[in-house]
Amino acid sequence: MAKKHVFISFGTPYSEPQREFLKALLALLRKCNMEPRAVNMSEYPAESPLQVISRIMHECDAAIIVAYERTYFDSGFEKRKSAQEKKLASVRYTTPWNQIEAAMAYALDLPLIVMMETGLREEGLLEQNYDWSIERLSITGDAFADKDVRGRIAAWCRHVQDDEPRRKAPAPKRRSEKPPSRRR
Repeated sequence: MAKKHVFISFGTPYSEPQREFLKALLALLRKCNMEPRAVNMSEYPAESPLQVISRIMHECDAAIIVAYERTYFDSGFEKRKSAQEKKLASVRYTTPWNQIEAAMAYALDLPLIVMMETGLREEGLLEQNYDWSIERLSITGDAFADKDVRGRIAAWCRHVQDDEPRRKAPAPKRRSEKPPSRRR
């Protein structure tokens, strides 16, 4: 069986538990005969990040979004100074790149799974309301020691392995020059 390529979306790991989680995830994927691909891990862009992400995703068979804390707000407001104003406390967000890359993977019809740190703010494409599953878990090196978590990830990997190869059009070429201005 040929290796399937899987795009991994993750923010730069800033803590040891985040680094250990990614290391464990990569090991699990390789054990499942998957080849992980990611910007700044296996691919180092010289051009625009969106162009690189698009090119890599067009070469992949699936995508994993790894969402862990990047930003923390002790307190704040949502919809501030409106009738729907809501006070927020202890809010944790992931990198916005998770949203961008999830949208790109979905647009390419790639099988998608979201691995989300417990307690992160769920919004946008990082909510349960879509066509993919969200695995809420602790972001630590031993997150995959839990047989239920490992089993769900392995089942997703089997689904990707059994899926027919996708014939994706090559990533569109982007013009680097600016379009002519339209002066009146």
